Amino acid sequence: MTISVKRTVNIQVKVTESFKKNYILLINKLIDGISNQIESSKQAAKSLKDDLAFRPYIVNKINDALFKKEQLRQQLDTVKQCKEGELFDLSFHEGFVDLNVGDDVLKAISPIVVTVDGATITDIVS
Repeated sequence: MTISVKRTVNIQVKVTESFKKNYILLINKLIDGISNQIESSKQAAKSLKDDLAFRPYIVNKINDALFKKEQLRQQLDTVKQCKEGELFDLSFHEGFVDLNVGDDVLKAISPIVVTVDGATITDIVS
């Protein structure tokens, strides 16, 4: 019998100056986009200030956007501190693994680490 289970996939990038520069630009663009969303939501809140049912929805959208913005700022700070050649945790995803009777239990719970150098996957460890 075989079953598929979810497990964490960690994408790590070997830091280069080129990666840092491009990643910082990307994060700054994302932060700017979120700032625009926040301003748009604030404008919507002002125009719908008398609609009490809609207000909590807007407040939640603004709070979610502020949280995402803070997470991006933290990633920005982290990547700025990385030195050339260090591994940077770029993202976490969920992937599937097939389990069979007799498999090592650690196969089911251990995260998979995908290492990237430039734009090329250089290692996959499970």
